[in-house]
Amino acid sequence: MKLTWTKTDKGWFGIHGKFRAEVARPVSAFMLYHWSVRAGNISGGSGGTSSALDSKRAAETEIDRFAKFLRSQKAAS
Repeated sequence: MKLTWTKTDKGWFGIHGKFRAEVARPVSAFMLYHWSVRAGNISGGSGGTSSALDSKRAAETEIDRFAKFLRSQKAAS
């Protein structure tokens, strides 16, 4: 899923419908860009990569996986 990304003071913020992703700039000696995704108040996956672009791609991939998971949960209930 391709997100619309906006640069912020802390890194990047992506949005697509109810899905949100954040990519934070490195703040530690490990120099990893941390990414995380969520839909409303439900948190999805998170991780870190060595570049902002890789973190954005990882977040977009995770949102695809997260959307499938949420659909399966809705269908099961």
